[in-house]
Amino acid sequence: STIASKKGWTEVVEAVLRYYDREDKDLLLLAVTRGFEAACEFGNDKTARAIMKYVDLSKQNKLCQDNIKFAVVSDNPKLVEILIENLTEVDEATVKEALRRKNGEIIEMLKAKDKTSILTGHGTENNKKEILKLKEQLERKSIIASEKNIMTLIVKDREIEYKDTFADIRNILDTENTVSIQDLVNNLKAPKIHLEICKKDCKRPVICQIIREVLKVQQDLLAKMGKREKIFKGATAWPVGSIVEDTRFDEENQELILKGKLHPDNPFNKFMKEQNRNTLDTDKVFNCFIYNLYKVLEDYEVPPECILSREKLKLNKFEPCEKCIDLNTFPPQFVDLKTFPPRFVRCRCSKDTLATSKLGPVLHFTFTDVDMDGKVEDFQLDMDFVCSMVPVLEKPIGGLEKRKRFLERCKPVGWLDELSKLTDCDRSSLLPTRPLYLCRLKKINPWTVLPNNNEPFLQEDTLQGTKKLLYIFMKILKELTGADVKSFRIKSAIAGSFSLQGVGHTPTMDALGPAAVTLMTHQYLRGKFDGISKNLVDKGFRKVDLSSLENGKIKLEDEGATQLHFVMAGVDSDAGHDEEMRMAMAMSMENQDSLSVSENP
Repeated sequence: STIASKKGWTEVVEAVLRYYDREDKDLLLLAVTRGFEAACEFGNDKTARAIMKYVDLSKQNKLCQDNIKFAVVSDNPKLVEILIENLTEVDEATVKEALRRKNGEIIEMLKAKDKTSILTGHGTENNKKEILKLKEQLERKSIIASEKNIMTLIVKDREIEYKDTFADIRNILDTENTVSIQDLVNNLKAPKIHLEICKKDCKRPVICQIIREVLKVQQDLLAKMGKREKIFKGATAWPVGSIVEDTRFDEENQELILKGKLHPDNPFNKFMKEQNRNTLDTDKVFNCFIYNLYKVLEDYEVPPECILSREKLKLNKFEPCEKCIDLNTFPPQFVDLKTFPPRFVRCRCSKDTLATSKLGPVLHFTFTDVDMDGKVEDFQLDMDFVCSMVPVLEKPIGGLEKRKRFLERCKPVGWLDELSKLTDCDRSSLLPTRPLYLCRLKKINPWTVLPNNNEPFLQEDTLQGTKKLLYIFMKILKELTGADVKSFRIKSAIAGSFSLQGVGHTPTMDALGPAAVTLMTHQYLRGKFDGISKNLVDKGFRKVDLSSLENGKIKLEDEGATQLHFVMAGVDSDAGHDEEMRMAMAMSMENQDSLSVSENP
């Protein structure tokens, strides 16, 4: 039950506890104690709630008291709420840990049980006062941007759905509400973009021109950033320009270490940590990159050769909004809302050109009054920048167990989210020997930037040929079924199921259905595609029928609603107790994969 609780396999945990409840009360107590601790440490609130059902009321307070600090360190407010319900007070160590991690929602929950008054003046209410004060300062222009405060002056990026992918889905269904995979892919995948010159049969010449010009704008911005800050001089969208030689990646502590001394004139001097002059301060580098782009955009003019962009591209200034804020972090931050009514529309104030993600800046470009085949409308395009990478001497080695151990040992804010994005796909044996390898920087929380010494997952050969079509089809299935699975998991499954080299190992267009069926048995995707998205439900559909997938067909049922339910690992609800236990234990032991290469955005 400990392994299953750590993984968040709630159904497995419940099956184990039911068995022990019938057969061995002593083992039940042990399973509950260890399982609850693992669920709390790894932030699995559903599993923790399920385990609580097997705990006597008289023992719930002690169990929660022993594990409340684990819950706080998981950064999961839902989990903390479960434990707080059974506590009369919270110990000082837990209170101080909550204050250190600065999660406003968790701090508010703990206040009622905090007898020390340490949390007074902290939490979401205080954060709201701070953000309103910042909003007022920005409106009065009484605050000056700097590398230290830049992250509070621009919005935190959230993915935006600019249009409804399935708005015209009924138009491609036949009389029986079925659609072929080929028709589905051809209708929903974006037409090819021509990055040099459009062909005569190009269906979207204006879009192609916009993207070509946006790429030129990106290079122009980077060039101007290099003029402002020497370490970015000569940078492309990839490595830092004038990095020092002999930089090494310390896997144990996830740091970039300089072997030797810097010359006094080296521009990297100001980016070394104060307490350790041989260690690169990655947070300073990241913030400096964001800040310099921010300053370049203040008076930016689009290059003369970008004719359409000079006429149509609108660069919006930051307009702080008290609705679009994240109060759970401190300092609190303005955010670009992912969902805001009506559906697929941003909040009016969230149209700022510059935002930030974990990997660097994001530019939200709006081209106004663009003629799209006779229809004049605005065209919106997001462009992600990756904060310049740092070349290091060490070759990325697959099986990033040391990164996993670092996260589990140090538990920085956001550690569980990072842990969930590590996946097993070792490409190190395929990498050629190089004098240097590129190390990405990733901001996992407002004050922690970690170097990622791993080869970016998405290489040219990862989704080569029809594997790209298979990936597009799996993404469509994800949207149809509402599958709770990350895109990089799909990429990993495709890379692991089909050879990374050789066209002969890729599925053909007419074999995408069988290939998808195979992929859905992969350990990362199993059981994820059994539902239906809310978007389709809102359109009157009740079920996504994939039973004819191997024959190249999908059916969307809109009558005779089928009740969806999940049966653990195919175990029939009438199966015997011993069989239920056997299957539960089998599930808990299978696929104990080592977590390695991290997500490519």
